[in-house]
Amino acid sequence: STCIWKLDTMGKAAARAITGFRSSKDTLDQKFRWFCFLASILTLVIGVIHVGNKLTKVCGNADTDTCFGPWLFWQKDGDGLSDVNGTYWRSVFSFNTSVFFDLWTPIFLGLVLLHSAVPGLMDSKHEFEADQWRWLFVVFLITALFGSFGYSGNLGVIGGFVNVLASVVCFIASSR
Repeated sequence: STCIWKLDTMGKAAARAITGFRSSKDTLDQKFRWFCFLASILTLVIGVIHVGNKLTKVCGNADTDTCFGPWLFWQKDGDGLSDVNGTYWRSVFSFNTSVFFDLWTPIFLGLVLLHSAVPGLMDSKHEFEADQWRWLFVVFLITALFGSFGYSGNLGVIGGFVNVLASVVCFIASSR
């Protein structure tokens, strides 16, 4: 019976490849995948805008500092060891947990979602299993609550609701 099942599965796959026929479930799954992909891109955009808002151009005291790029200062006078870059540079690039997680969460979650969504888009033979849809359901919900709503103003609110909708879509896909 295993051999018959394999032949039947191979026959259906061959017929699908030859005729280009896709079942309605395959078509709906592909639409779900594209929606999840677009929601993950939106989350990345929210993260990039959020980081960009923190990277405002600043320049130090023109008498003692020279701008070395928009956020780094080079001291003209003194011993060159005072911490003139701590205020601006480390407000963005820091492993201080209160800075790091607040600033980089949307980008990190967007990359996790993108990594989860792309294999299904790149390989049409790659089918998401129910467990993968459940995983995406949870991650999209976490992303909406902790990586979208509170970031980048109105776009973050829109992105949060898109991620909640993506979470619902993944829940529906997992139960089919």
